Formats: sequence, C-alpha cells, structure tokens
Amino acid sequence: MNLRSAEAPARRALIAALSAVLMSLPAAAGFAQSLDTPSPVPVEAGRKRLGDVTVHGGVYLPVNTSGASAALGMRVSGVVAPQLSAGLSLDWYFNASNTLGNAGQPLPSSVYTPHQVLGNSMTQLLPVMAFLQLAPWPHAGLSPYAGVGAGYEWLRSSANNYQTNYSFAATFSNWAWSSWAGLGLRLSRELRLDGEAYYNAGQLGRDIKDANGVLSREVVSVNGAGVRFGLNVGF
Repeated sequence: MNLRSAEAPARRALIAALSAVLMSLPAAAGFAQSLDTPSPVPVEAGRKRLGDVTVHGGVYLPVNTSGASAALGMRVSGVVAPQLSAGLSLDWYFNASNTLGNAGQPLPSSVYTPHQVLGNSMTQLLPVMAFLQLAPWPHAGLSPYAGVGAGYEWLRSSANNYQTNYSFAATFSNWAWSSWAGLGLRLSRELRLDGEAYYNAGQLGRDIKDANGVLSREVVSVNGAGVRFGLNVGF
C-alpha cells in the first residue's frame, strides 16, 4: 500500500476542519459583541403628545359696524383623545380711530403734515373661553380642524371730543360663544401653520342710572366674523 496515497484523505479532512473553524470565527465574534453591547433604543420611543399652544392674529368684522378690528389671541389645550383636545382661549379685538381737523403747515424739511386731533375713540373686546377642538387627522400634512368655545366677554369703549371737552367710557359684559374651522399645514413634528375662519357671538350689557337715579340696562351686540392665521406648537 502506498503511504502517500493513504495520507491524502486525512490531509484533506484536516484542511476542511481548519477552514470551517476559521470561517466560524467572525460569526462568533459578532455574537459575543452583541451580548456585550445593548441595542440602541430610539429617542422618540414612547413619546406622547400632551397638548398644543397656538398663537394667532388676523381681523374681526362686527356685524353692526363698518370698521374692522385687529385680532390677536392664543389657545392652550390638552389632548383628551387622539382627535380631540380641550383647553382655554384668550383673544383681544382692538379698534382705534382719530377725528382730524384741517391740515396745518408742513413740517420743516419734511414730507409730513400735522393735523389737529379733534377727537378719538377706542374699542376693545376681550373674550375668555373654554373650548373643544376636533382634528380628524392630527398628524397629516394638511390637517382640517374645527372648534367651539363658550365663556365670558368684556367690551370696553371710550371716546373723547376735544372740541366740547366731552369724554365717554363704558364696560359691557356677558356670557358669549364662538366657533371656528380651519386647515393646518404641518411644518415639522411639533410645528404647524394654521389658517381659519371664525365667528363670535354675544349680547353684552351694563346697568346704568339716569339723573333721577332710575336703573336701566343697555345692551350691545358683538356678533361678528373674521379670519386669522397662527402658529401651533405641540408639546
């Protein structure tokens, strides 16, 4: 029997065994590393949206007047359900005007001309309300929403006539309500740009006494509609 031919199968078997061991080393090293190093956990895992803050501005058009008021406000809400939120809103509707007399002499070296102020007036409406807002798809790129609120409103009106030295100031108040509908454009996970139309309704009043001490009541309608745009920040 040829000794060289007898050793050949044994040599091939040894080479095959060594090759198998060498090929298994990288897999074993990776397995050991996985035991020593914990798998990373996403930072956002388990994060839950708690609520929103919205700051907005626009115009308000009372039904019984021809002048528009500037509108500023904010809403703070908490999440009741994925599509429903509840919170508080605070708005400020402001209108001011001056009655001017004839033009005076132009200012020296200026394009401006002064006018005498004959009188001025200012009206401020302050609604404070609790509200519910529904957003069927709160995380969509374009998210429609609608809300309704109820609460209390104060109307402060003042005027001065400098020609007759007449001054007037009065505050009206009562319960009122509002509603709105809009569309939000998602800018990021926490940021959204909102645009909405809204309606405000209330009959505000005050008690007054005449010169004879007789008590009576005055009421004023603050019904009106408007548009506003704002920034919504989730937290």
